Amino acid sequence: MLNAKLAALIGSINGTEGKPTTQVREVFADLSGKVDTQLKKLETILKEDVPGFNAKVKAVAADAIAL
Repeated sequence: MLNAKLAALIGSINGTEGKPTTQVREVFADLSGKVDTQLKKLETILKEDVPGFNAKVKAVAADAIAL
């Protein structure tokens, strides 16, 4: 969903000549903040959740997720 909104914004920017409007800048700022939030969640998962999961998988001698 976020990806689709970014793609639509890029299409809007590329479809016009001249500098981006104030509204486009506001939408970009909003989407940029949402992307940053999602990237922080992903970073937490990769740093904390995946290693913990892999440790539990090793404890039962199953294959782990490799990054």
